[in-house]
Amino acid sequence: MNQRQNTFTKYFAVIAAGFIIAGFVIDMNHSPNDLPHLDGKQVEVQAASSGKPMFIDVGASWCQPCRKMEATVFSVDSVKKFLTAHFVVNQIDAGDKAQSEFVENDLGVDALPTIIVMRSDGIEWKRQTGYIDANRLIAWLKDSTYAFVLYCQSVEPALRSAKEKQLPCMIICSKKQKGLSSMYTLFQAPVMQAFIKSEVVATILRGYGNGSDEFLKGMKCENGTLQLADQSILVVQADGKRYRQIVVKDETYLNPNKLLDSLKVIIKQQNGS
Repeated sequence: MNQRQNTFTKYFAVIAAGFIIAGFVIDMNHSPNDLPHLDGKQVEVQAASSGKPMFIDVGASWCQPCRKMEATVFSVDSVKKFLTAHFVVNQIDAGDKAQSEFVENDLGVDALPTIIVMRSDGIEWKRQTGYIDANRLIAWLKDSTYAFVLYCQSVEPALRSAKEKQLPCMIICSKKQKGLSSMYTLFQAPVMQAFIKSEVVATILRGYGNGSDEFLKGMKCENGTLQLADQSILVVQADGKRYRQIVVKDETYLNPNKLLDSLKVIIKQQNGS
């Protein structure tokens, strides 16, 4: 594990400990909101260098619930202290035309306010839409649901690890940032968590056609070509030369057992047994 991954794991271990142990009491002292307003690239650079997860709040001056959060949540001293201690924080004005493409296309935000928590490498952990008060915000940040996402390696290290362990690599794929949250519900089920821990090396791929799917070149699939669906799961053989795709449809979201059966059939076929 490289230095950046070690740093990130260390930060998350501190946060997770707080999630699981006691509650967090909000000190309702208020001061002007001086949380950072950065562009998308700046926050990614800071997160990559610090190893901290990203906390992104998307709002607008014309949005009444956004203004309420500014006045009653982000101006609370203990909220600001908690956020800046554990995250690279960024507040984005969706009303700024210069930010509109990033908000709509990169973040997939279609309602305000929206809060998104991402790993330091830009993979989404979870999101919350609508007003949320200070106590509920901290509780939501402490909730370790989908925490397995934070431990997943990026694609290339995961493929190398799968080869070393002689295990298949399972890649959770989503073209849109927003789609990841719904995908994660499948893998939160205990049967899927046990499968991830023992039978595959899991990783996440967000966005296609921007170089993030370069690893697919040179590999073969069952019909010779691959068109990645908006949301799918790739199962790559341990040798990294062949893969199968499961296109995740709405009905699959509600049935992790059905997905697990499909994954096991694919792995069995790949192993030639």
